[in-house]
Amino acid sequence: MSELLDPTQPVDLSNCDREPIHVPGSIQPHGVLLACAEPGLVVQVASENCASLLGLEPGEVLGRRVEEVIPGDLAATVAAVGAAEPRQVSGVVGLSGVPVDVDVVVHWSDGLLVLEIEPADGPLTVPNSYGLTRAALSRITRTTDVQELYDIAVAEVRRLTGFDRVMVYRFDGDWNGEVVAEDKADGLNSFFGLRYPASDIPAQARALYRRNWLRLIVDVGYRPALLVPARNPLSGAPLDLSRSMLRSVSPIHLEYLRNMGVRASMSISLLDRDELWGLIACHHYTGALRPPYEVRVAAELLGQSISLRLAEAVRLAEGNRVREARAVQVRLTAAATNETRPAALSLTEDGLTVQDLIPSGGAVVSLEGIELTVGNVPPPSAIGALTAHLLDMESDVVGMDAVPRALPEVAAHKETMCGALMVRLPGRQFVAWFRPELVHTISWGGDPHNKALAFAEGGEVRISPRRSFERWQETVRDRAEPWTPSDVALAADFRRDLVSALYARSRHLASIATTLRRSLLPDSLPQVAGWSLAGEYRPSMDGDVGGDWYDALLLPSGRIACVMGDVAGHGLDAAGPMGQLRNGLRAYLLEDARPGRVLQRLSRLADELMPTVFATATIAVVDPSTGQARIASAGHPPVCFARPDREAVILPVEPSPPLGVLAHMPAPAEVQVQIEPGAALVLYSDGMVERRSEPLETGLARLVGIVRGGGEAARLCESLILYCRDPSAEDDATVLVLRREPGPGVVAGVPGSRHGALRGDSSATAG
Repeated sequence: MSELLDPTQPVDLSNCDREPIHVPGSIQPHGVLLACAEPGLVVQVASENCASLLGLEPGEVLGRRVEEVIPGDLAATVAAVGAAEPRQVSGVVGLSGVPVDVDVVVHWSDGLLVLEIEPADGPLTVPNSYGLTRAALSRITRTTDVQELYDIAVAEVRRLTGFDRVMVYRFDGDWNGEVVAEDKADGLNSFFGLRYPASDIPAQARALYRRNWLRLIVDVGYRPALLVPARNPLSGAPLDLSRSMLRSVSPIHLEYLRNMGVRASMSISLLDRDELWGLIACHHYTGALRPPYEVRVAAELLGQSISLRLAEAVRLAEGNRVREARAVQVRLTAAATNETRPAALSLTEDGLTVQDLIPSGGAVVSLEGIELTVGNVPPPSAIGALTAHLLDMESDVVGMDAVPRALPEVAAHKETMCGALMVRLPGRQFVAWFRPELVHTISWGGDPHNKALAFAEGGEVRISPRRSFERWQETVRDRAEPWTPSDVALAADFRRDLVSALYARSRHLASIATTLRRSLLPDSLPQVAGWSLAGEYRPSMDGDVGGDWYDALLLPSGRIACVMGDVAGHGLDAAGPMGQLRNGLRAYLLEDARPGRVLQRLSRLADELMPTVFATATIAVVDPSTGQARIASAGHPPVCFARPDREAVILPVEPSPPLGVLAHMPAPAEVQVQIEPGAALVLYSDGMVERRSEPLETGLARLVGIVRGGGEAARLCESLILYCRDPSAEDDATVLVLRREPGPGVVAGVPGSRHGALRGDSSATAG
């Protein structure tokens, strides 16, 4: 339960961010408060100063119906208007026989209808606030320049309200504030450009600014009027005054204002889609000031209009920048799909580079085993240290604007790499942008560290947020220009498109494989007790034999190795490399059953002996005695996993570059799955899922749907070829199924024999 803030207790800096300011237990005395309960609107809480307007003390008000406390016509109007959001009505009350015009703000809180009553006449009279507001709104709607809107806001609010100083106070990402516009009386020192630390407006105060557009302090020297009783009789808790216009203010904030010489203040919230991003702050120095209610309503309307216009202007400017960047992104993505040259080269050396996408001092692109730079970048050792740090993070997009603080070992290179923004791509590939150190001076309104100094110096320091409001300058180092949310969003979009482009690039290259010698496909597949294996290969519809290939063999350890591959090329030009890869892979598997390592060794073979060959492959090594499977891929479509009585899934094998390219990179990551009785692995080529008339996701969903039905391996192969393959296919299609039969099974063959389990498989189609 919230506790009351005793306005008489001493205050100190340690509790300013924990004050229950929404339940202060008191109000400002320029008005009175009544809180009434249904039915009948019986007064449950009253401010101790109610006699100043109503001529009745709290004891004479509590327990009476509101119509007995204020005139009947006004009471009836109040009852009719009562609402969750504050609403205003006008009327007359009689004080000692003298009629007094009043404004009444009505809203519900904690089950009580709260009435806040103020005299309608104030020290400032504006005969035509509507005319002033209309003129201000006209100026606001004629501009989309953000700074001009700031300047209009302060000028028009000051003209309307009569405050000595009006400022626009904008928050940064850490809730520090900066004065970005100011209109002031002659003779006042300027606050323009000054910054104030986030502690000046604690989080709970910012939350109230989000709920109330306008906040007024008529006189910082006021004596709070306590609420009687101190707690809401209905709830037993202090009355929540979050929406109250009269709510009493934190004693610490009042002392803050007094230290600045301020006698009265008003703030108008600036919101963007219900998020607080700034304030219009008004200060008065020559005495108390209470703008009439109609003027405050007009000022609140201006604040709302300025908020909408500023948000629109910011989004318009940002939208123009984003559209320009999107055009660059489209051109870069298209360049990356050109398979006739390395993708890294297309993004760094064609006139238009990744540096044109996001403003930076330099950038590095690491794709397909090739790393190239553009602009001003640090040496490779510093790039390596940073990217190794960022690649280990979980996020695919990481931005840092203080690299030397996170990685002191690269601090010597802050002139080129003080800030970094990186997108992580499959296979530890990446694109990263760098920004140099931005040494700049911040002008604070007083030393922002003074709060800590106050505690350190003990009782000799007067308790206040800060003792001095003179300009205090701080030089900021080891920071770059921050990456904006738009920068990060643009990098994320570029990553998504680049991943698709690189995948399309590899798939397009693979799709040109049109010939594969049938003699190189296996004539038979191994038979293992408790397991079934079947493979199907179909050439393209024009009869041209392509580069798909599959294989399966029993390893000396008793494990089963299943292979699916794709070699780009035509006729004998493809058949020769395919035979070398197939035989090399078999040899490596006999020595090492780790599929990732085998693919890496095979990739080195391709790089050394077949540097111009493009090929992809997937390996699944299965222990038939346990059902444990280890799977790795080199640029090949991911394996589909059929599970009995559950949905089939595409296994999340992390993509890796094709064979040859992989030789310069770490071994592909492996995924492990448990193949239960009735479950199956399905290896397939791109011809099984790609169709010109539909996206790849549709083909994958179709394959998963067929695999979901399960069944004997040979029959599942036939169904997949029949229903998944494009009837007008221009590419060949291949599928290999390894299924664990329901019920217990053991490895066939003589223990210790290398070939005892190998027998012909009449169900396998070898083409």
